[in-house]
Amino acid sequence: MNQKKEEIRKGIFETLYSVDVTPFLEQKGKLNLTYLKWASAFRLLLHYYPRSTWRNLEHMEIDHAVAPATVAGFIVGTEVTVTDGDTTITRVETLPVMDYNNTVILKPTAFDINSAIKRCYVKTIAHHGLGLRVFENEPHIVEEEEGS
Repeated sequence: MNQKKEEIRKGIFETLYSVDVTPFLEQKGKLNLTYLKWASAFRLLLHYYPRSTWRNLEHMEIDHAVAPATVAGFIVGTEVTVTDGDTTITRVETLPVMDYNNTVILKPTAFDINSAIKRCYVKTIAHHGLGLRVFENEPHIVEEEEGS
Protein backbone atom coordinates (compact mmCIF):
# COMPACT_ATOMS: atom_id res chain seq x y z
CA MET A 1 0.00 0.00 0.00
CA ASN A 2 1.33 3.42 -0.96
CA GLN A 3 0.62 5.99 1.75
CA LYS A 4 0.78 9.64 0.90
CA LYS A 5 2.37 11.67 3.67
CA GLU A 6 0.54 14.84 4.58
CA GLU A 7 2.88 17.79 4.36
CA ILE A 8 2.81 19.94 7.47
CA ARG A 9 3.44 23.58 6.72
CA LYS A 10 5.66 25.53 9.08
CA GLY A 11 4.35 28.70 10.64
CA ILE A 12 5.98 32.11 10.26
CA PHE A 13 8.06 31.79 13.43
CA GLU A 14 9.30 28.27 12.68
CA THR A 15 10.23 29.22 9.10
CA LEU A 16 12.17 32.34 10.07
CA TYR A 17 13.77 30.77 13.14
CA SER A 18 15.23 28.02 10.94
CA VAL A 19 17.01 30.51 8.63
CA ASP A 20 20.79 30.48 9.13
CA VAL A 21 21.84 34.14 9.41
CA THR A 22 25.46 33.28 10.30
CA PRO A 23 26.87 34.42 6.93
CA PHE A 24 25.36 37.87 7.52
CA LEU A 25 26.69 38.50 11.03
CA GLU A 26 29.24 41.18 11.90
CA GLN A 27 30.88 42.38 15.09
CA LYS A 28 31.19 45.93 16.41
CA GLY A 29 32.45 47.90 19.36
CA LYS A 30 34.89 47.25 22.16
CA LEU A 31 32.61 44.46 23.44
CA ASN A 32 32.81 42.82 20.02
CA LEU A 33 29.02 42.39 19.97
CA THR A 34 27.59 40.23 17.19
CA TYR A 35 24.80 41.75 15.16
CA LEU A 36 22.79 41.20 11.99
CA LYS A 37 22.81 44.12 9.55
CA TRP A 38 19.37 45.64 9.05
CA ALA A 39 19.67 45.41 5.25
CA SER A 40 20.33 41.65 5.43
CA ALA A 41 17.45 41.13 7.88
CA PHE A 42 15.16 43.15 5.58
CA ARG A 43 16.19 41.18 2.47
CA LEU A 44 15.82 37.80 4.21
CA LEU A 45 12.43 38.72 5.68
CA LEU A 46 11.12 39.82 2.28
CA HIS A 47 12.55 36.70 0.62
CA TYR A 48 10.29 34.53 2.79
CA TYR A 49 7.40 36.95 3.32
CA PRO A 50 7.32 39.65 0.61
CA ARG A 51 4.15 41.26 1.98
CA SER A 52 5.87 42.17 5.28
CA THR A 53 5.78 45.80 6.39
CA TRP A 54 7.39 47.88 9.11
CA ARG A 55 7.13 51.32 10.62
CA ASN A 56 8.64 53.49 13.34
CA LEU A 57 6.50 53.95 16.42
CA GLU A 58 5.45 57.48 17.24
CA HIS A 59 6.82 58.91 20.47
CA MET A 60 3.44 58.61 22.21
CA GLU A 61 3.13 54.91 21.22
CA ILE A 62 6.29 53.87 23.07
CA ASP A 63 5.64 52.33 26.46
CA HIS A 64 8.58 53.37 28.65
CA ALA A 65 7.28 51.31 31.60
CA VAL A 66 8.29 54.27 33.78
CA ALA A 67 7.75 58.02 33.56
CA PRO A 68 9.88 59.16 30.56
CA ALA A 69 11.14 62.17 32.50
CA THR A 70 12.83 59.85 35.01
CA VAL A 71 14.96 58.08 32.38
CA ALA A 72 18.15 59.51 30.89
CA GLY A 73 18.38 59.07 27.14
CA PHE A 74 16.01 58.36 24.30
CA ILE A 75 14.04 55.30 23.21
CA VAL A 76 12.95 54.35 19.71
CA GLY A 77 10.35 51.78 18.71
CA THR A 78 9.45 49.79 15.62
CA GLU A 79 6.58 47.60 14.49
CA VAL A 80 6.94 44.73 12.01
CA THR A 81 3.97 42.98 10.42
CA VAL A 82 4.49 39.66 8.65
CA THR A 83 1.76 38.22 6.43
CA ASP A 84 1.55 34.69 5.09
CA GLY A 85 -1.70 33.88 3.33
CA ASP A 86 -4.50 34.62 5.79
CA THR A 87 -2.11 34.82 8.78
CA THR A 88 -0.86 38.24 9.88
CA ILE A 89 1.35 38.75 12.92
CA THR A 90 2.46 42.15 14.23
CA ARG A 91 5.19 42.60 16.81
CA VAL A 92 6.59 45.73 18.47
CA GLU A 93 9.88 46.43 20.18
CA THR A 94 11.73 49.36 21.74
CA LEU A 95 15.42 50.11 22.11
CA PRO A 96 17.42 52.86 23.82
CA VAL A 97 19.60 55.00 21.59
CA MET A 98 23.05 53.49 22.29
CA ASP A 99 26.51 53.34 20.81
CA TYR A 100 28.18 50.09 19.70
CA ASN A 101 29.37 49.48 23.27
CA ASN A 102 25.77 49.41 24.56
CA THR A 103 26.21 52.76 26.31
CA VAL A 104 23.21 55.12 26.24
CA ILE A 105 23.86 58.28 24.21
CA LEU A 106 22.52 61.27 26.14
CA LYS A 107 22.77 63.76 23.25
CA PRO A 108 22.20 61.66 20.12
CA THR A 109 22.67 62.93 16.59
CA ALA A 110 20.25 62.15 13.77
CA PHE A 111 22.66 59.40 12.73
CA ASP A 112 22.58 57.87 16.25
CA ILE A 113 18.77 57.87 16.21
CA ASN A 114 18.63 56.34 12.73
CA SER A 115 21.11 53.63 13.77
CA ALA A 116 19.01 52.85 16.85
CA ILE A 117 15.87 52.60 14.72
CA LYS A 118 17.55 50.12 12.37
CA ARG A 119 18.90 48.05 15.30
CA CYS A 120 15.42 48.09 16.85
CA TYR A 121 13.98 46.99 13.49
CA VAL A 122 16.27 43.92 13.46
CA LYS A 123 15.30 43.18 17.07
CA THR A 124 11.61 43.38 16.13
CA ILE A 125 12.16 41.04 13.19
CA ALA A 126 13.81 38.63 15.65
CA HIS A 127 10.48 38.48 17.51
CA HIS A 128 9.17 36.81 14.35
CA GLY A 129 12.06 34.29 14.50
CA LEU A 130 14.62 35.65 12.01
CA GLY A 131 17.95 36.18 13.78
CA LEU A 132 16.56 35.34 17.22
CA ARG A 133 19.43 32.91 17.71
CA VAL A 134 21.83 35.89 17.64
CA PHE A 135 20.09 37.30 20.71
CA GLU A 136 19.94 33.88 22.40
CA ASN A 137 23.69 33.47 22.04
CA GLU A 138 24.51 37.06 22.90
CA PRO A 139 28.10 37.22 24.15
CA HIS A 140 28.56 38.06 27.79
CA ILE A 141 31.56 38.54 30.03
CA VAL A 142 32.31 35.66 32.38
CA GLU A 143 34.52 36.53 35.32
CA GLU A 144 37.14 33.92 36.10
CA GLU A 145 37.10 32.48 39.60
CA GLU A 146 40.10 33.18 41.81
CA GLY A 147 42.77 30.51 41.60
CA SER A 148 41.74 29.43 38.08
